[in-house]
Amino acid sequence: QGVLTAVVHVLDREPMDEGKMRQCKTLCQTYEKKRGVGDSYKATLLKSIDKMCSPRDEYAACVMHTLKFDVDGNI
Repeated sequence: QGVLTAVVHVLDREPMDEGKMRQCKTLCQTYEKKRGVGDSYKATLLKSIDKMCSPRDEYAACVMHTLKFDVDGNI
C-alpha cells in the first residue's frame, strides 16, 4: 500500500513582443561572435541578455492530487 502525491505549479508567461525579440536576437548573435568581441564587453552583453531577454513568469495556480494505491505482488 502506498500514497503518491503530485504537486503541479502553474505559471503564466507573457509572449515577448517582436521588437524586443529582434533586439535579443541581435544581442545573442553579437555575444556568440568569436572574433572582435572582448571579454569585458561579452560580460556586459551577458548581463543585458539575462536582464532583458529572460522570460518573466507569474505564479498562476497550484494543483495537488493525492492517490492511494495497493501494490499487488502477483504481477
